[in-house]
Amino acid sequence: TATHPSPSRTTDPGMTPDFQELATVANELRGDVLRMLQLAGSGHPGGSLGMTDVFTTLWFGGHLKVDPQNPTWEDRDRFILSKGHASPGMYAVLAEMGFISHEDLKSYRVLGGVCQGHVDMKWCPGVDFSAGSLGMGLSFGMGCATAARLDSSERRAFVMIGDGEMQEGSVWEAAMAAAHHELGNLKVILDRNRIQND
Repeated sequence: TATHPSPSRTTDPGMTPDFQELATVANELRGDVLRMLQLAGSGHPGGSLGMTDVFTTLWFGGHLKVDPQNPTWEDRDRFILSKGHASPGMYAVLAEMGFISHEDLKSYRVLGGVCQGHVDMKWCPGVDFSAGSLGMGLSFGMGCATAARLDSSERRAFVMIGDGEMQEGSVWEAAMAAAHHELGNLKVILDRNRIQND
């Protein structure tokens, strides 16, 4: 069992994170990612391992406003993992936070399991976007940010995209539309790892 900061720290964006504590959490997450991939016998390790520090900082560093006890809380921040093949990293975070159990991690890439090969909001609590086709996440995040504005809510939408999917026209259309509508509550994180499959 991992030792980590209390999940409640994510609901307090004003707090100062303990960087050594965050580094410990990140290492625990990396271990979970490797165990998931080894058990499944397949998956994409690089996409998850390369973003573990970002995942840790967002969820445990006081940046994402979420509640594991109420995963569908309307005013939560949204996290959209557009590069859905990095799902093991996100599942590891969700288990550490208490959205799912560590036992659920064993269902990675198992038909009917909580942890599908790509994140799926139907199967896994804490997932706000069903990934698969690259290039769709930013448009979805823009919709979440626009909805928050229409609801007069302070919730934000964080979108993690990969550099490979930057070649999709839909990404650029969403980026231009977000700039046009001045969506300051939309935060984009680009994983520029310079690696892609085709």
